[in-house]
Amino acid sequence: MLGQTTGLVADTTLSQTVSPQLVVQSEILELTADKLWERIQQELRDNPALELTDGPLPHFAPGHAAVASLETPDVLENLPAPCTLADDLRLQLAHVPPDRRAICEYLVDCLDERGFLDIEPGSVARQFGVSCFDVEAAVRTLQSLEPAGVGARSLRECLLLQVERFPASQVPPHTQDFINTYLQTVRRRSPAEAAAFLSLSDAQLAAILQFIGEHLYMWPADRFRDDLGPAVAAKEAISPDTAVSAEGGQIRVRIVQSWTQSVRVSEAYARLDAAWRRATCPLSPAERLQLADKVRAAQTFIDHLTRREAVLRRVTEAIVRRQEAFFREGPAGLEPLTRKEIAAELGVHESTISRVTRGKYLQLPDQRLVPYDLFFDGSLSAKEELRELIAAEDPSRPLSDNALAHLLQGRGHVLARRTVAKYRDALGIPPAHRRRRPRPRAVAGSPSLPAVA
Repeated sequence: MLGQTTGLVADTTLSQTVSPQLVVQSEILELTADKLWERIQQELRDNPALELTDGPLPHFAPGHAAVASLETPDVLENLPAPCTLADDLRLQLAHVPPDRRAICEYLVDCLDERGFLDIEPGSVARQFGVSCFDVEAAVRTLQSLEPAGVGARSLRECLLLQVERFPASQVPPHTQDFINTYLQTVRRRSPAEAAAFLSLSDAQLAAILQFIGEHLYMWPADRFRDDLGPAVAAKEAISPDTAVSAEGGQIRVRIVQSWTQSVRVSEAYARLDAAWRRATCPLSPAERLQLADKVRAAQTFIDHLTRREAVLRRVTEAIVRRQEAFFREGPAGLEPLTRKEIAAELGVHESTISRVTRGKYLQLPDQRLVPYDLFFDGSLSAKEELRELIAAEDPSRPLSDNALAHLLQGRGHVLARRTVAKYRDALGIPPAHRRRRPRPRAVAGSPSLPAVA
């Protein structure tokens, strides 16, 4: 027929499929040390062809707790132990410069059962060979930690420290004045008398008392106690995946919990599999197929563990190379770094770096734990400089955000005032007008801490 043609239309579509093994590999790569142990336990229950070896299990197996040393494991270190308030505070002090951290850790040891600080600043200053102003700066650093109010030297200061953590819009007017007046040392007034002294209305007094009753607490240590009394962990202890040590001037990376030598294909199943392959084992076809699947699954799981450790080591070693100044000098040496840069250096996809580092922790040579996310925070160095500047400022004349921006510029951090304010908020430090404190009255001899009720 004229004009009639016969044609063949080919409709081709491309589809990408991901193998189940690749999915499992990605899942295992993303697991933290704690979750990996849970996954191994699950595999051991589900697959009889997988078993633990006769050798010792990796350190920090079940029931782990924060341990001071990984190099010389002790049987006692494997026992479950709560994280005390002092332990938690020391972890929060990980990025404080060493000189001040030493004073802060001493102050942590001086906290009483309430979380209050009762010290003679002069004796601390003499012990560390510093001025009383340095001790006061360490006290302020301690008081900047969680829970709010820790390190206070009186109930009045404890409540005021808590109030400072709230945005001004959430605090009823005159709350700080009321606390100061109500809890003054010369004469303890009743709430009504304090309100009358400040000319507060009944509604204002009611709002202040409601705020104090709903949001403030008397003893910071109570935030770490359960109903039975002893201190307990506010959060679970953290197990590191890797550890960094300094040996002979070289920084070395070690996998803390290596499972590749601790799990294996069951010897009984391996013998059955070998016998079947030699046709010397009387198994039905279904039994043979099931046996082969179990052995193959066990070996594949071991291969996944091996690859996880290899990738984790390579990524950590790449981070250490790029952030070597951090491991030698502390937070001030941290360099701007992205996961994309590490991925390009190792020739892998950026998502792989994200999976490897997400939720994982690294142990520093001084035994402190830091999250992998720390190494990709280019703002940390500036934040630490900002924290130091504020800790060293004159409390009676605190530095404004503009002044802080100018001082940071002199230290190599060119930041806008808005950025300084953003970093300050992230550090939990209030603005200048809320940091202002009366200048302490001069005392004969060395300067000392301001008297606190």
